[in-house]
Amino acid sequence: VSDNGETILNRISLNDTKLTPAQKGTLVHFVLQNIDLSNVSDMCSVDKQIEQMIEKGFFDKEYKNIIDINSIFNFFTSDIGKRMLASEKVYREFKFCVDIPANELGYNTDKETVLMQGVIDCCFLENDEFVIIDYKTGSLSDKYKMQIELYKKCLEISTGKKVKETHICPLI
Repeated sequence: VSDNGETILNRISLNDTKLTPAQKGTLVHFVLQNIDLSNVSDMCSVDKQIEQMIEKGFFDKEYKNIIDINSIFNFFTSDIGKRMLASEKVYREFKFCVDIPANELGYNTDKETVLMQGVIDCCFLENDEFVIIDYKTGSLSDKYKMQIELYKKCLEISTGKKVKETHICPLI
């Protein structure tokens, strides 16, 4: 819910019968950002938390069937999901804003920088190094490999810590 009381999907009309892929992604990312990571040990717990989000007015009940609870639960029980849950420090929706030397992005200059800003879906510390997770709810393409490599560079610059792994996790 935003500061003015609107739901996360306030731009979706109640008359909409079908969400766009971007709106579906927003909904799933919202759930993953707000779910209590200490209570995802079984599918029933995940489902109950989504019901609680609906009860709190975060989104309408009619959109629950869009959320693939099985995919979310399977993520938490996957190897990378278990590692994330075991981490003492998990960051969700990690915002960054960094200057990157333009020559590192393929520009032919040693004097310019490019301001990069964005949001990493999830990252966590493991042995004082970061692991990045990028959730995808639609079809995968090669452009996401470049995106996650930029995330890696930006996270290393903004935190001064090494990123040891990156993962693109489809939630379809």
